[in-house]
Amino acid sequence: MACPACGGTQYVAVAPGYVECTSGVVHQHLRFERPRPCGRRYHVGPPTSGSPAAVCGCGTFAIGLCGECGAGVCGDHSVLRAGRRVCAYHEREREEAAFKQRLADREKAGTAGKAEMDRFFAAMRAAGNPGLIKVWANDGVHLSHLKRLTKPMWDAWPLGYVSREESQDRTGLAVCPDRTWLAGASPQKKMGRWTAVPASNEDNLYSISLFYDWSITYTEAAELLNRYARSVGVRIA
Repeated sequence: MACPACGGTQYVAVAPGYVECTSGVVHQHLRFERPRPCGRRYHVGPPTSGSPAAVCGCGTFAIGLCGECGAGVCGDHSVLRAGRRVCAYHEREREEAAFKQRLADREKAGTAGKAEMDRFFAAMRAAGNPGLIKVWANDGVHLSHLKRLTKPMWDAWPLGYVSREESQDRTGLAVCPDRTWLAGASPQKKMGRWTAVPASNEDNLYSISLFYDWSITYTEAAELLNRYARSVGVRIA
């Protein structure tokens, strides 16, 4: 039976004889058109007659039984997971376990990334810290202060630009031998010098762009450092 709102025929069951339309419709937002599911709920027929129907904990007639505990569940309080219907409780339990696993994986990757960073700084120090450039303090609002500076603020390695798809922005990163990270590192054409702002220390890696703040993981930082070491001919053991 077609949806009375959009005419679509794709839907998911909410209760016996009662469905929610999932057919795509175009939603006009300001001047942009965005696709989204219709979401209209409607009856496709009466509940199946015969033996007493199972009831979900919310009081709605069930469309199936949870594959974990056997409880009757409706479409609002269950999901299909790998072909099995699972109640909201066990789905939440699965999500919490997956979240804890992601945290454990991130911590493991962070430990490995920190170890790689340690090797980078040790290797660069042993090689005499090649490739350092002079970087001046930069203020994105008041550029006139640059004329008052008499010497650069940092010696740093320019690591290049890092992009983030969600922000559609990119930020130049540099790092000092003392592990101070610099954001917005870039050469100023008119002044013939590199400028940047302090971003963070080793314990809290993040970089700052003009419109967006986002994190950089220890793993990503280690990859940047290793790439730079190769570019200046330093081999990291």
